[in-house]
Amino acid sequence: MTDLKNALAWRYATKKFDPSKNLSGADLDTILEAGNLAPTAYGLQPFRIIKIESPELRAKLRDVSYGQAQVTDAGTLLLIAIRTDIDEAYISEYVQRIAKIRGMNVSDLDGYKATMVGDMTSRSAENISSWAGRQSYIALGTMISEASELGVDTAPMEGFNNAQVDDVLELGDLKLKSLAYLALGYRDEADSFAALKKVRLPVEALVITK
Repeated sequence: MTDLKNALAWRYATKKFDPSKNLSGADLDTILEAGNLAPTAYGLQPFRIIKIESPELRAKLRDVSYGQAQVTDAGTLLLIAIRTDIDEAYISEYVQRIAKIRGMNVSDLDGYKATMVGDMTSRSAENISSWAGRQSYIALGTMISEASELGVDTAPMEGFNNAQVDDVLELGDLKLKSLAYLALGYRDEADSFAALKKVRLPVEALVITK
């Protein structure tokens, strides 16, 4: 793709993948790094990206994802899962990492740490979960954009039973909760959705100037 605009015009939510085609390791690494570099509030990254390689697990996940073929047929299946432990310990670990990478004293970050702890501890568990989801979708969108520039097809998907997905992948043990899939691969030539024109508002209708 020559630029992001053209890449996004080319992409669509792929319904039928060619299961014989897989991503190169280099392209997958680039897409994952894009997700890692995506902005999040405070830089806390309140999510993890799970790469599901086991065919057995993918078959089980398809069963709890309303039989959607992308779960098993895409070359790569990622799951974005939000953290359930955004607490003082999690924040302290993050502050230690900042200090190490930037060559700072941890004590120099006491004010920043206090701000983050005060913010998170003032929220309900439901509010933190919602907040973590919003941060995660930034990373999801960033990975979709990167994949599109690489000519890799994508299907972001929320259509699954979250509790059952969590059970299949034993996410509770990892202090995680499922949020959305990102299926990656290459479209099947028989996917009729690829030929459909995009339906979007004109930019002048989308953007409201005050």
